[in-house]
Amino acid sequence: MGLGASAAYIGADAVKNTNGFGVDRINVGALGLQLSAYGFLVGGQYLFGDAGLGFATPRLKLVNDDRRYEAFNVGASYTLGQITVGAQYGETRSAGAQSVNTAGLANTGGRTDKGLSVGGTYRISPGIEYIAEYTTYKIEEAGVNFATGGRGTANNSVDGQVFLTGFRFAF
Repeated sequence: MGLGASAAYIGADAVKNTNGFGVDRINVGALGLQLSAYGFLVGGQYLFGDAGLGFATPRLKLVNDDRRYEAFNVGASYTLGQITVGAQYGETRSAGAQSVNTAGLANTGGRTDKGLSVGGTYRISPGIEYIAEYTTYKIEEAGVNFATGGRGTANNSVDGQVFLTGFRFAF
């Protein structure tokens, strides 16, 4: 049986912009927990705080825009002999690609990233494994056109799917 826990703080001051919009200080907390027993492994992590698109990106100081950064992921796996199977889900909500309208107000609806993976490993011998994994991912952000990279009401989401298979050699 096993137990793993983590707690962390990520912080950074921001340089004051004297010409245009400034940014907020990054203040992000992270909590994680992992439990294992009898071949099962279950874990998760939660990040929260003041940040922009990613936990290491500052959020612009905009009037009426105090959206927080939140992200979580959870996963589980089971190992029986030489076979391991597992799944993982993660979601992030952030201010996204912030910009302002002519009144100086934020004109983005926020960004949501979601991802799901399932996969397995077969251990052929020590140092040789066969791996197969399927991942699906979706990004949504109102007010951002992912096709052009600019503002707009069209193409506000993007998704992808990946299937990986192959051998892993570790000696």
